[in-house]
Amino acid sequence: MKTTNDVLDHLMQTLEDGSAGFTDAAGRLDEISCDAFALSFRELAQQRIRFHNEVRELAVDLGYEPSDEGTLAAKLHRGWMGIKDGLSGDSPEGILVVAEQGEDHAISVYEKADSVEVPAILKATIKRQSTAIRAARETIKGFLLAV
Repeated sequence: MKTTNDVLDHLMQTLEDGSAGFTDAAGRLDEISCDAFALSFRELAQQRIRFHNEVRELAVDLGYEPSDEGTLAAKLHRGWMGIKDGLSGDSPEGILVVAEQGEDHAISVYEKADSVEVPAILKATIKRQSTAIRAARETIKGFLLAV
């Protein structure tokens, strides 16, 4: 990530991936009767949609036109996450481990975004959303301890 446009595109793609991943994981957790975890994952999916919309609106306000294609790195990550998801099986622990790895990836994207010189309003959004994503990762770690 070198430009504000790159940051915006990476953040939006990461948030879309997170929303889709949490939605899929919630469905799988429902199937194996882990309703409490599934509810939390649905809430996190909605959080990622809100974050995505916030970043998209900010992009428009800043005069940038978001890309709908995403980045090669994001596409490769989505492919790898799909493979790992298939290998996680239908155990709560396997699903939670993949979710934690997804959060680790999101945190990495946010750390890289935070290192790029961007407008102050975007920097503040990056920091606030990063804090929430870190909290989500800690929640998932707590779930792992409970299984």
